[in-house]
Amino acid sequence: MAGGSPNGLSRLADHHRCPWSWYGKYKLELQLKGSQSPEAALGSCGHYCLEQFFLALRDGHPTPKPHELEGPLKQIATGHETQVAESLKWYQAWLAHWSVAPWAGRPVGIEAVFEATLGEIFPEMAKKYPHLVHRLKSIACDLIWEDPEGFLWIYDHKSKDGQERDYSTKGLRRRTEHINPYLVTPQNHRTQFYFYPHVLRLFTQQVVAGVRIHRYLRSEPYDFSVENIRMPMISANHSIEHIFALEDALVRTEERLDQGIAPVHNHFGCWFGDAGDAEPTTKKRSCQYLNLCCAPDAANREYALNTQYNRPQPRLPVLWGD
Repeated sequence: MAGGSPNGLSRLADHHRCPWSWYGKYKLELQLKGSQSPEAALGSCGHYCLEQFFLALRDGHPTPKPHELEGPLKQIATGHETQVAESLKWYQAWLAHWSVAPWAGRPVGIEAVFEATLGEIFPEMAKKYPHLVHRLKSIACDLIWEDPEGFLWIYDHKSKDGQERDYSTKGLRRRTEHINPYLVTPQNHRTQFYFYPHVLRLFTQQVVAGVRIHRYLRSEPYDFSVENIRMPMISANHSIEHIFALEDALVRTEERLDQGIAPVHNHFGCWFGDAGDAEPTTKKRSCQYLNLCCAPDAANREYALNTQYNRPQPRLPVLWGD
């Protein structure tokens, strides 16, 4: 889903993969020096184009032309002129596609963020996890769409590079069974598919029909498709329990931090797939804190910290989980 939710499931996924990575990203706010990657630039440009398109559609304004988005895209993807040009060509193809195959209904929310406590979202879990009911959780939806029958759909924009991803229950299990046979990390999307409708229903008091994946091929030949996500309800309990289990682990890490105890490194999480879930079938990338965690000693860690990372005014000490 969209980024930017302050207490979203992605934080639980990051902590689950590696507690120290979570600490460096969200507590120390460490970032590698250098510009964003070409892949990240393409993703940001694609999301911005769709955001502006659906905003205009919702407000009854003419949808923006490609040349009208060129300036903002150059600011979003500074130094990535090739990616900006590719995104403008893709957006032109999207406009042509929409002119002949528009979706039935109307947009009611774009990049919408909702926040509630776990106790409000899942009141039935209060007795089992009384210490977690006050914990805030938020969602950020790329698009909320109301169909002609008045049902709400949550759309998740997913760009693709020619590789198909199987979001079905069978596909998710195949991609994650080497980690856990039935409990899936939030960024595997299945947990999101159950969690997001719960939160949206709480705020809108409308029937939330489910989640749809809007997939688009960002290079020629351009392709656009929408896929309804269908999951057996028996898996819902696993996903809800998993959210509370991960939240409980996060609370324990925060308590240890208050005592000055560092989060531990999980070196099994140093390399993971393009969804952050250690998939063996997708292209791997490394954790951005690999140079810190795998440095041979404290002196080399401090050198990497000071030379390779941007860090805001420090508010917390760097604690190494040796």
